[in-house]
Amino acid sequence: MDKPNFEYAVMLPLELKDRHGREDAMTAKLPIVTINVTERADPSGVQRGTILSNPHSDSDPYADLVFRSYLSWRTGTFEVVSWELEYQDVFSVDLARAERMTKLLKRIRKAHNNLPVSPSGFSQYVVLLGAAIGIKYMAMPEDEETERRNHYPDGWYRINPIRDAQNYVFNLLSDVARKYVPGKPVGDVRESRL
Repeated sequence: MDKPNFEYAVMLPLELKDRHGREDAMTAKLPIVTINVTERADPSGVQRGTILSNPHSDSDPYADLVFRSYLSWRTGTFEVVSWELEYQDVFSVDLARAERMTKLLKRIRKAHNNLPVSPSGFSQYVVLLGAAIGIKYMAMPEDEETERRNHYPDGWYRINPIRDAQNYVFNLLSDVARKYVPGKPVGDVRESRL
């Protein structure tokens, strides 16, 4: 039996949801998942969730890695005011894991400093930095039922190359802008870095 071969993907939701009940801001989180490509080198297309998993925290430095962005509309204008690729909700860390995490964080910083252009916004940041650190794909639940389950094997997911994530992420941000700042043209989605 062949040893499993994995690639990384950023998991995109069907809709960005506020998990904290704030009226004028929210945090968007896009976690990293693994795709088993042992049997199919290119997993693009609609796939059963059995090929997806979370990176294993005991050995994979990508475990608990998340693209995070802060969204605000407190001034009446929708803004994406900051973004980062960081570890979140880490349960436990021993020395070996801390060293793997530190090594990846240094790789992320170096990749960020060597990007061909300065990202114009969160959507471009996800694509450029993701590709620079080896994230090859984006994955998205095919329907709301799959997203609600939150258990990969039970659902179907659309898997595309990471380059396609820019439009998907921008559309997710635009949907939030339409929901919380109605009447403003979608083109008014402002992405600025503090």
